[in-house]
Amino acid sequence: MSIDGGDDSNAAVGGNILHGEEPPKTERRGLHMRVPPHEGKVMLRPVGDRQFTYVNYNPKGYKYGSQVGIIIKRLYPGEVKICDDEGMVVETRAALTWHDYFYKKDELGLTYARRVKQEFWSLFTTTRADVRRASRNLETYLVKRVSDLIYQARLDAVKKHEGCDDNQARDIELTEEQYLKCRPDWGTREGWAALCKYWTSEKYKEKRRAARAACLKSADVAQNRGGSMPWAETQQLLEHKFGPEKPGTLNTYAVMKSGFKNVDSTGKSAPIPNQKAQKRLTGISF
Repeated sequence: MSIDGGDDSNAAVGGNILHGEEPPKTERRGLHMRVPPHEGKVMLRPVGDRQFTYVNYNPKGYKYGSQVGIIIKRLYPGEVKICDDEGMVVETRAALTWHDYFYKKDELGLTYARRVKQEFWSLFTTTRADVRRASRNLETYLVKRVSDLIYQARLDAVKKHEGCDDNQARDIELTEEQYLKCRPDWGTREGWAALCKYWTSEKYKEKRRAARAACLKSADVAQNRGGSMPWAETQQLLEHKFGPEKPGTLNTYAVMKSGFKNVDSTGKSAPIPNQKAQKRLTGISF
């Protein structure tokens, strides 16, 4: 059973929606969708509150995470206009969250949020019994993925300008002009300009200072090293490669912290390069 784009309202975020700019008509480098499998849509099973597993798991098959990444870039709303109840524009800014995808409509009157979900469900499906839960999981997952997209976009711009890695980029701030020169291969020029303006605003800098202060309060932040692979998919891959006894909660946690590429030939995680995470597992056998 397939699912359409769902509710096209923006009641969850309030305000009115204005017609806005269309994404580029031609796909730019890196934004091509993989050809869907010949057997049809990929069957998903919702787990937790924002993840899915694959009914017929194939480690080399079509993955929802990578496709969502492409879709939200292709349909990034760019600059959004926020209106009051009387239709007056009260703020014009860059789209920063998933909720901002509800603030723009295309030429057919569909919000970008609905278009994202329609594209997703044109590639994937779920059982009739799981439709509602799958819809909720996708909504929650998109909140996280758009937040990650905007966060990573700034880091990628810094890396491009400075020739550094992610860890170094976190501590570097560019000027608006420098950000503008490092436009990625997605979104419109207007949308990128709005993001560059936001990243050099005092509002963003204050938010960033608060986040850094909170981070420094933790002596040893437990960081995942499993890349973009979700927890549920990590468990499926462990079971596929090493058997049903390996995707237990503790071993999956350890693998997520040490990195799947460091798993040994038995499916056990490598030592975790993080004192906080390792301490949690000390004395526990798995």
